[in-house]
Amino acid sequence: MPKLLLTTISGILNASRIEAEEKGFKILYTLPPSHIVVDGDIDSALCLRTIESISRVLAENHLESVDSRSVRLSLRKSFKQLIDKKSKYTVKVKVYGDCFSEKFLKIVAIREIIRIRDRTAISKKGSVLRIILDCKEKFLLIAEQINREPLHIRKYYTAKHPSPLNPIIAASISFITGEKYEMVYDPFCGSGTIPIEFKYVRKIEAMGSDINYHFIKSATTNALNASISVDFFVADIRKTPVVGNIDFIVTDPPRGEKLKASSIWKYLKPVFELGSRVDADVCLITPYSGIANLIAEKRGYELFRKIQTFQGGNKVYILLYKRGSL
Repeated sequence: MPKLLLTTISGILNASRIEAEEKGFKILYTLPPSHIVVDGDIDSALCLRTIESISRVLAENHLESVDSRSVRLSLRKSFKQLIDKKSKYTVKVKVYGDCFSEKFLKIVAIREIIRIRDRTAISKKGSVLRIILDCKEKFLLIAEQINREPLHIRKYYTAKHPSPLNPIIAASISFITGEKYEMVYDPFCGSGTIPIEFKYVRKIEAMGSDINYHFIKSATTNALNASISVDFFVADIRKTPVVGNIDFIVTDPPRGEKLKASSIWKYLKPVFELGSRVDADVCLITPYSGIANLIAEKRGYELFRKIQTFQGGNKVYILLYKRGSL
């Protein structure tokens, strides 16, 4: 089995670990906040739902000291064995700790590749070399990315939404809940990402609604593309016909810098009102954790997990609530 570097989104590393273990991968070690090194099959790895990229580990170097000379010589030694005469490369780096800036490490790596070959070895369309430096552990890893497109780009997602949720975030929720739910419902479903990903992973019943008819058409199209059966329908969350059999509400309510506090309450409050009515646990993907917690407490919900991650470069939280006692 090849040794693989799995790259995910900052904040959901634990979800990716759980998924990898469920799928039979042997976890060798992690490089928080977004990397896991495993033993496993490449084709199986490319099917993981919480991973952004898969790379084949080429070198793992333990440095005597973390200084520019040691890093440069370590890269040079590895590249002499790895860089061939014809391939072209693009370099992506990650530094954990304060020893070097990522810009500096990238410059050093590119210079060493050019030293071994020439300038034609570097190309924006070349094979991606991922270089990770852990300053504290004095550890340098080199890996070659296998997938050409980011894995969050799902083939089923052809009907677009103006503010889509990263499907990696949606998929991660099913691995971090710690519960076996039977029916998931998203009352702000947009193009259907959450129900589709949840049902794809857990094979449970899923429903989604939205007040916008065009979004429901998009969600239905995407579900058909994914060969997933989801019950999508048009509904205002405050008037949804859902009455029972739901044990988990998972949703990404409207968000954005232009939203006023009154609008945030307008979108979040009905989620907990619906949850109280059908006696369901609730998960929100939102940047508004403070307001969400206030509303949840008023409706008898207790926050049992809070995870910070990033959506479109902006900080958001995955907030998981359980029904408490009023």
